[in-house]
Amino acid sequence: MPSISYSEIRGSKLLIMGDVNTGKTMMTKELFDEAIESDLGEVTVIDMAPRSFIVEGISFGGVLVELGDCDVRCLMS
Repeated sequence: MPSISYSEIRGSKLLIMGDVNTGKTMMTKELFDEAIESDLGEVTVIDMAPRSFIVEGISFGGVLVELGDCDVRCLMS
């Protein structure tokens, strides 16, 4: 996954997509953590990942569960 900072995307809509185990959730968490440290404004997280499961030793899915104590709207599939 390419590196991107919150300041680059603030005020924009961002779609993070990619193959399994490529760092999508980690990238989302890092952007969210950076947003918390600055002026958040309005943030909506749409988490379309399935609950985590394992097939042949490979972990799939996983949702953001700890969004902190912020005013964030989280929509989950």
